[in-house]
Amino acid sequence: MNPPRFIAPLSIVFLLCHCASTTSVKNHVPRPPEDVPAEVAEENRRTMALAKRDPAGSLGFALSSARAMENRIMAGDRSPATFNAYNYAVARAVDAIDKAGLDPWAAPVLVPGTGGAWRLRASLARPEPRLTPSNYRMISVDAFNVGGTYFKTLEKKDGVGAPVAVVVKHPDKSLKHTLSETTMYGTATVTISFQGDRADLVLHESLREDEVTLKGRTFPLAADYSTPLALLLDHQKVEKLGLVRLLDPERYADTARLTRLQLYDPERVPVLLVHGLDSTPATWTPMLNELRADPVIRKRCQFWVFSYPSGYPYPYSATLLRRQLDAIGRQFPGHKPVVMLGHSMGGDIARLMLTDSGDTLWRAYFGKPPEETVIPGKFRGQLEETLVFRHRQDISRTIFISTPHRGSEIAINSFGRLFSRLVRVPRLLADTRDALVNVITLDATALTLDRAPSSIDTLAPNNRFVKAIGKIPIAREEKYHSIIGDRGKGDTPHSSDGVVPYWSSHLDGALSEKIVPSGHSAHQNPQAIAEVRRILLLHLRDAP
Repeated sequence: MNPPRFIAPLSIVFLLCHCASTTSVKNHVPRPPEDVPAEVAEENRRTMALAKRDPAGSLGFALSSARAMENRIMAGDRSPATFNAYNYAVARAVDAIDKAGLDPWAAPVLVPGTGGAWRLRASLARPEPRLTPSNYRMISVDAFNVGGTYFKTLEKKDGVGAPVAVVVKHPDKSLKHTLSETTMYGTATVTISFQGDRADLVLHESLREDEVTLKGRTFPLAADYSTPLALLLDHQKVEKLGLVRLLDPERYADTARLTRLQLYDPERVPVLLVHGLDSTPATWTPMLNELRADPVIRKRCQFWVFSYPSGYPYPYSATLLRRQLDAIGRQFPGHKPVVMLGHSMGGDIARLMLTDSGDTLWRAYFGKPPEETVIPGKFRGQLEETLVFRHRQDISRTIFISTPHRGSEIAINSFGRLFSRLVRVPRLLADTRDALVNVITLDATALTLDRAPSSIDTLAPNNRFVKAIGKIPIAREEKYHSIIGDRGKGDTPHSSDGVVPYWSSHLDGALSEKIVPSGHSAHQNPQAIAEVRRILLLHLRDAP
């Protein structure tokens, strides 16, 4: 019995890219700490009793609990139980502020308490002129249980403060939008300090701060690096963009963008993550989760992602990335050189950032130099931008992971050819193809196109672009590394990750090459993540 017609094209999705991973986020009611003074236990009970029906009323009790525990900390009690009780009280105060819709950022809020009224005000630990804190919510993360294959380990740090996720109050939830700063679940920690009737709430960016000073004394700052990331993936449903952007890239053209996952810091090295076919930035979650747990990397790196519809031919996606890097350069002139990581087709895009093409690619298509090729104006600029480029001076190191530098035979087998036909080619590329066919008379060695190419076409070993770019060396000054999967068989150089064979992913001249026992999703392999960590620490050691 023959399988249904849709089975073949769907199977290629799973063959060409990583298996779907999941994120599980469930709400739960945080349990109040038990080892606290009787009066604090009573304040906690009243806080929870009022939490739903009168959140503003519960705020006073939460502040009273926090003050009592701060007093114990200031008296020298640094036990985990006391820190936890303080953090619990601060988290309940954050919940009350959020649910009651209070805005202590704009002006002090008068909060009735058991011993009188509190004057609650909020501020940022580090002033940030680009942010208006009143536009954001603070969500205490101890009210969530996180799991799933992306979060086998939750990266946290013990200390003082209530870890929170910071998110804009009115995000755009449309799936047509990918990760963006306006919907980002930022990673932060809240502390509240008391002086007389004043309650000073301070929001700390825990990816930039490891310590907090309360009343002249320094403590480790508590942090949760995983839960805000899980909330982002769960609420924004980013992973759902993978297949739809492959099949209909033009519809999701506005999702092609470079996004910063944290506030820009000119002193930190940007680490840019570029995903592969039928994928989104969500695929980097396991690596991002572990790398941000490293104190050196967390202190000296800032993470960016490039998201794009993977149905585009990857040379065109590389053009989009160059435009985004140019925009970043204009917005943040003098930023530190970028370390770039590319998985699968994302590695092919990264490869084009390291290359001086000259007119080699142009000649491969047209059989003559650009100045001798007659092409209508509006199409010529697009083609020159895609085929004629120089290596980026703003990229200092690149890590290729499971990258088909010489293509993958899966792209040319029967499934690959069928699936390639399912990709809806954007009008811009289709119109460019039609203009070339109608205007240019090509010789036998030059371009022949029966249709505009899709991303899968440009992963084929016999593709004209793939063969031509393979003959162009990477710029001499570029530093690059390779991480390659072999499915655990250990038969390199005859190995494969199931999609990309070793002969395609190997690059002469790499500063290091790590073979890991993994399928094509090598960027999620623990050994590969450890290798990326090693390379980043090496880079940071040598960087100014």
